[in-house]
Amino acid sequence: MRSGSSICAIFIPRWLERNNPAHLGSRLMASRLALPRQLRTILLLDRMDEGRFDKLFYDFGLISTVSDRTISKFIADSRDFGNSLPMDAKIQALAGDSYGTALEVSERAFRLARIQQGPKAVVAAYEPFSRIPEHIVSGHLSYDPRNRARFANYEVSLLNARRKSGLVRQLNVTSSGHLLESYQLDRGIPIPRTVRTHVAVAEHADEVMSVRSRTIHTVAFAGVAVVPTQDPLVVEQAIQLATRPTFMW
Repeated sequence: MRSGSSICAIFIPRWLERNNPAHLGSRLMASRLALPRQLRTILLLDRMDEGRFDKLFYDFGLISTVSDRTISKFIADSRDFGNSLPMDAKIQALAGDSYGTALEVSERAFRLARIQQGPKAVVAAYEPFSRIPEHIVSGHLSYDPRNRARFANYEVSLLNARRKSGLVRQLNVTSSGHLLESYQLDRGIPIPRTVRTHVAVAEHADEVMSVRSRTIHTVAFAGVAVVPTQDPLVVEQAIQLATRPTFMW
């Protein structure tokens, strides 16, 4: 929704976000990183949600209900950011660089997966992944991803969905977790902590989507690269590319 020279984004919590507000926090992070700096935000709740998202009170410009008459006044004033602040251009530039790296890793991994020989035989002979528990804390938000694994000394996400819809869901949740470990909200601004590329190993990805697909580009903006094989050689090369010098805020 546009008002003057600014855009006002209205957020309505989804089922997953109602179960854990951290996912709403990561969606807010992604929006602030990708959309214009002057983006203003409204979190629209119903009565059942009131109190559920108190941890995000200072990160949305306005938290309100449909019947609240102050919404129209907030939307009309393009200078009113409410509890939030305008986005920092330097942080958006950093996110753009992260997107470029993650997309480069995905493109190379998809290309290597196409030319490799006998990937299933290699994986059957050598299982290089070990599942690990993980607990992510981002300010007042927390999330426990279930798909983390260790490859050598590098932490990856191991995704096993065979259908496109299932893989898209797994990638979205993986992106949400990576945003939470990369940034921390401060009055609506995602403040970088350690911005690096996270590798999601999804061995069926090239069967259900192209590296040029919207999904691959969307998760790349969150700093997630997709490797469509469990072949240790391809995963290792992807990690080497992903772990080039990182940015510390």
